[in-house]
Amino acid sequence: LSLSLSIGISLGLSLPPFFSSKLLKMLSKLRGELLKRALLAERAGRDEDMAASLHMIWKSGVDLSSEEKEATLRAFHTVVKHRLKSLRKVKPISKNRPDPEN
Repeated sequence: LSLSLSIGISLGLSLPPFFSSKLLKMLSKLRGELLKRALLAERAGRDEDMAASLHMIWKSGVDLSSEEKEATLRAFHTVVKHRLKSLRKVKPISKNRPDPEN
């Protein structure tokens, strides 16, 4: 459903009024569930799961609410911070290794 919805939105297809109202209600409910899941993942410290849920909302093609935008920024900041921290730990280790070609 989400793939066909995002394809329909990106192509600018118009849906019959009776169908689009049902579809919009389903999309709204799905987005609400994904946002709840993302906020729960944030409280549990599962940053990758939070980012994945918010990415699914973003890929729907519909404008983000302010709460979704704020949560996305927090998730992006946290995930990037953890990855940079890991990279800083690995970089000195790789510099201290002897070059296998010599």
